Amino acid sequence: MGFYTTFMPEPTSANNVAHLAQLIRNDGFRKYYMGEEGNMNKYGQATPPEYDLSSIPKEFPILIASGGWDHLSDLVDVQNLIYNLRCNVKPLYLPRYGHTDYVLGTNASTEAFTQVMDFLRSV
Repeated sequence: MGFYTTFMPEPTSANNVAHLAQLIRNDGFRKYYMGEEGNMNKYGQATPPEYDLSSIPKEFPILIASGGWDHLSDLVDVQNLIYNLRCNVKPLYLPRYGHTDYVLGTNASTEAFTQVMDFLRSV
């Protein structure tokens, strides 16, 4: 376990953690909440706007990797994202993978990397 904790959790900012908490607590897929005054300065409105997923071109290729044991990106959220993207989405679902298994999984080179590389070569 010590080997893995050397690399994980990946360092991040307090704002990223706060934004994740906002996304979990609130409905919608909104930009970062900075308080009403901060929102007015940044977004021109009191609440942060939803991300405009329709601005992504329909032909734009996106690979979305998810796992059945992922407690940060559950299957319902991933399916909702894919539905709302409306672009060229290739889902990669591995039922026995958690959030960090795509990076730290002992079989990631055969289970995930090959499919990711195939996707990248195809675009």
